[in-house]
Amino acid sequence: MKCIRTFILILLVFFTLHCEYSQAEGTYPLKKKSATVNQFKSSSANIIEQQYLKMGTARGNLKELVGKPGKRNLTAEERAAWQKHDQWLRSIIKRLEEQRKKHKDIMAKMVGLQAQFLSLQQKMQSESRRYQTISNVLTASHQSARDSIRNMR
Repeated sequence: MKCIRTFILILLVFFTLHCEYSQAEGTYPLKKKSATVNQFKSSSANIIEQQYLKMGTARGNLKELVGKPGKRNLTAEERAAWQKHDQWLRSIIKRLEEQRKKHKDIMAKMVGLQAQFLSLQQKMQSESRRYQTISNVLTASHQSARDSIRNMR
Protein backbone atom coordinates (compact mmCIF):
# COMPACT_ATOMS: atom_id res chain seq x y z
CA MET A 1 0.00 0.00 0.00
CA LYS A 2 2.83 2.35 0.90
CA CYS A 3 4.55 1.73 -2.45
CA ILE A 4 1.40 2.60 -4.37
CA ARG A 5 0.95 5.86 -2.47
CA THR A 6 4.60 6.76 -2.96
CA PHE A 7 4.30 6.01 -6.66
CA ILE A 8 1.18 8.24 -6.86
CA LEU A 9 3.03 10.97 -4.98
CA ILE A 10 5.95 10.78 -7.42
CA LEU A 11 3.56 10.92 -10.38
CA LEU A 12 1.83 13.97 -8.95
CA VAL A 13 5.14 15.75 -8.39
CA PHE A 14 6.29 14.87 -11.91
CA PHE A 15 2.97 16.05 -13.36
CA THR A 16 3.22 19.33 -11.41
CA LEU A 17 6.77 19.99 -12.61
CA HIS A 18 5.87 19.06 -16.19
CA CYS A 19 2.83 21.38 -16.15
CA GLU A 20 4.84 24.30 -14.77
CA TYR A 21 7.57 23.70 -17.38
CA SER A 22 5.00 23.46 -20.18
CA GLN A 23 3.22 26.59 -18.94
CA ALA A 24 6.48 28.51 -18.95
CA GLU A 25 6.86 27.64 -22.63
CA GLY A 26 3.19 28.33 -23.29
CA THR A 27 2.40 24.75 -24.29
CA TYR A 28 0.33 23.39 -21.43
CA PRO A 29 -0.66 19.92 -22.67
CA LEU A 30 -4.15 19.66 -21.18
CA LYS A 31 -5.14 23.23 -21.84
CA LYS A 32 -7.76 23.89 -24.49
CA LYS A 33 -6.90 26.20 -27.35
CA SER A 34 -6.46 29.68 -26.03
CA ALA A 35 -9.40 31.88 -26.90
CA THR A 36 -8.97 35.10 -28.76
CA VAL A 37 -10.56 38.36 -27.82
CA ASN A 38 -12.81 38.19 -30.88
CA GLN A 39 -14.40 34.99 -29.56
CA PHE A 40 -15.38 36.80 -26.38
CA LYS A 41 -17.03 39.85 -27.90
CA SER A 42 -20.01 40.66 -25.79
CA SER A 43 -23.39 41.40 -27.23
CA SER A 44 -23.00 45.06 -26.30
CA ALA A 45 -19.78 45.23 -28.33
CA ASN A 46 -21.60 43.71 -31.30
CA ILE A 47 -24.42 46.23 -30.93
CA ILE A 48 -21.96 49.13 -30.80
CA GLU A 49 -20.14 47.79 -33.86
CA GLN A 50 -23.43 47.47 -35.78
CA GLN A 51 -24.39 51.03 -34.82
CA TYR A 52 -20.98 52.21 -35.98
CA LEU A 53 -21.50 50.59 -39.38
CA LYS A 54 -25.05 51.95 -39.69
CA MET A 55 -23.83 55.45 -38.89
CA GLY A 56 -21.21 55.12 -41.62
CA THR A 57 -23.88 54.11 -44.12
CA ALA A 58 -26.16 56.97 -43.05
CA ARG A 59 -23.29 59.44 -43.30
CA GLY A 60 -22.51 58.27 -46.84
CA ASN A 61 -26.16 58.63 -47.86
CA LEU A 62 -26.37 62.12 -46.37
CA LYS A 63 -23.17 63.22 -48.11
CA GLU A 64 -24.74 62.23 -51.42
CA LEU A 65 -27.78 64.40 -50.65
CA VAL A 66 -25.78 67.45 -49.57
CA GLY A 67 -24.02 67.95 -52.87
CA LYS A 68 -27.11 67.75 -55.06
CA PRO A 69 -28.15 71.08 -56.60
CA GLY A 70 -31.77 72.21 -56.47
CA LYS A 71 -34.07 72.60 -59.43
CA ARG A 72 -33.25 75.50 -61.77
CA ASN A 73 -36.53 77.37 -61.57
CA LEU A 74 -36.68 77.80 -57.75
CA THR A 75 -37.88 81.05 -56.26
CA ALA A 76 -35.62 82.98 -53.90
CA GLU A 77 -37.62 81.71 -50.92
CA GLU A 78 -37.37 78.09 -52.10
CA ARG A 79 -33.65 78.51 -52.80
CA ALA A 80 -33.15 79.86 -49.25
CA ALA A 81 -35.11 76.90 -47.85
CA TRP A 82 -32.96 74.52 -49.96
CA GLN A 83 -29.75 76.07 -48.59
CA LYS A 84 -31.09 75.94 -45.04
CA HIS A 85 -31.92 72.26 -45.54
CA ASP A 86 -28.42 71.70 -46.96
CA GLN A 87 -26.86 73.32 -43.86
CA TRP A 88 -29.04 71.17 -41.62
CA LEU A 89 -27.86 68.03 -43.44
CA ARG A 90 -24.23 69.15 -42.99
CA SER A 91 -24.81 69.59 -39.24
CA ILE A 92 -26.33 66.09 -39.08
CA ILE A 93 -23.29 64.69 -40.90
CA LYS A 94 -21.00 66.44 -38.43
CA ARG A 95 -22.91 65.02 -35.44
CA LEU A 96 -22.84 61.53 -36.99
CA GLU A 97 -19.07 61.77 -37.45
CA GLU A 98 -18.67 62.81 -33.80
CA GLN A 99 -20.83 59.88 -32.69
CA ARG A 100 -18.81 57.50 -34.88
CA LYS A 101 -15.60 58.69 -33.24
CA LYS A 102 -17.12 58.11 -29.80
CA HIS A 103 -18.27 54.65 -30.83
CA LYS A 104 -14.83 53.83 -32.19
CA ASP A 105 -13.24 54.90 -28.90
CA ILE A 106 -15.73 52.78 -26.95
CA MET A 107 -15.01 49.76 -29.15
CA ALA A 108 -11.26 50.18 -28.60
CA LYS A 109 -11.77 50.42 -24.83
CA MET A 110 -13.99 47.34 -24.83
CA VAL A 111 -11.42 45.31 -26.73
CA GLY A 112 -8.76 46.39 -24.23
CA LEU A 113 -10.96 45.50 -21.28
CA GLN A 114 -11.84 42.14 -22.82
CA ALA A 115 -8.15 41.40 -23.32
CA GLN A 116 -7.47 42.28 -19.68
CA PHE A 117 -10.38 40.13 -18.54
CA LEU A 118 -9.21 37.19 -20.65
CA SER A 119 -5.69 37.53 -19.26
CA LEU A 120 -7.00 37.68 -15.70
CA GLN A 121 -9.22 34.67 -16.31
CA GLN A 122 -6.28 32.65 -17.67
CA LYS A 123 -4.14 33.62 -14.68
CA MET A 124 -6.91 32.57 -12.29
CA GLN A 125 -7.27 29.19 -14.04
CA SER A 126 -3.51 28.68 -13.93
CA GLU A 127 -3.42 29.54 -10.23
CA SER A 128 -6.34 27.20 -9.59
CA ARG A 129 -4.57 24.34 -11.37
CA ARG A 130 -1.40 24.93 -9.34
CA TYR A 131 -3.34 25.06 -6.09
CA GLN A 132 -5.24 21.86 -6.94
CA THR A 133 -2.03 20.04 -7.89
CA ILE A 134 -0.24 21.09 -4.71
CA SER A 135 -3.31 20.16 -2.67
CA ASN A 136 -3.36 16.69 -4.26
CA VAL A 137 0.36 16.20 -3.58
CA LEU A 138 0.01 17.27 0.06
CA THR A 139 -3.06 15.08 0.53
CA ALA A 140 -1.25 12.05 -0.91
CA SER A 141 1.78 12.78 1.25
CA HIS A 142 -0.37 13.14 4.37
CA GLN A 143 -2.28 9.92 3.67
CA SER A 144 0.95 8.08 3.00
CA ALA A 145 2.44 9.27 6.30
CA ARG A 146 -0.78 8.48 8.18
CA ASP A 147 -0.95 4.97 6.74
CA SER A 148 2.71 4.39 7.60
CA ILE A 149 2.01 5.37 11.21
CA ARG A 150 -1.05 3.11 11.33
CA ASN A 151 0.96 0.19 9.94
CA MET A 152 3.57 0.64 12.69
CA ARG A 153 0.97 0.19 15.44
